[in-house]
Order: sequence, then C-alpha cells, then structure tokens
Amino acid sequence: NSSVLSTEWLSSKTFEITPYPNPTGHQLFVDIPTKVKAIVHWQLLDLLGQTIQSGSISPGTTGSISISEAGVYLLRIQDPEGVISSHKIMRQ
Repeated sequence: NSSVLSTEWLSSKTFEITPYPNPTGHQLFVDIPTKVKAIVHWQLLDLLGQTIQSGSISPGTTGSISISEAGVYLLRIQDPEGVISSHKIMRQ
C-alpha cells in the first residue's frame, strides 16, 4: 500500500484540510479547496476502528458531517492521490 498516514503531508505539500469546529457539538465541517481537482473521500471511525459514516466532498465545497453520539472519533480524509490525513475529533 503506498498511502501515507500524515496530517502534515496534506498541509505542507498539496492542500490544507482542517475539520472544524473541534471539539464539536453535533455538526462537523470540512472545507475542500478549489485547487483540489477531484472528489475527496472521508471516513468517520470510532476508537475500535469501525466505520461510523463515510462520504465524499467535491472540490471547492464544504462537507458537513453529523455526529450523533458524544465521544472521540477518527476522521480519515483521502485526497485524490490516495494520501490519507487523520484527525482526532471530539464530540461533546
């Protein structure tokens, strides 16, 4: 597998993705810059690694993710080149 698990790689080499607000009350947002030329895929995982939700976000738009239960989650975002960025998300 040639995927790289790194938050820094996306921020410094291609584009920056920062989910907000974090911690969140219910709704989490992810902005995908227009310079991204293809759809970005995401997965919301619980701490056991099970997928809670997944979806995709088009370039130049803001994706919205609803998180119903309080807890700590991992948001994995895969860019068009297959590079994965991971973000720890806290739902209050």
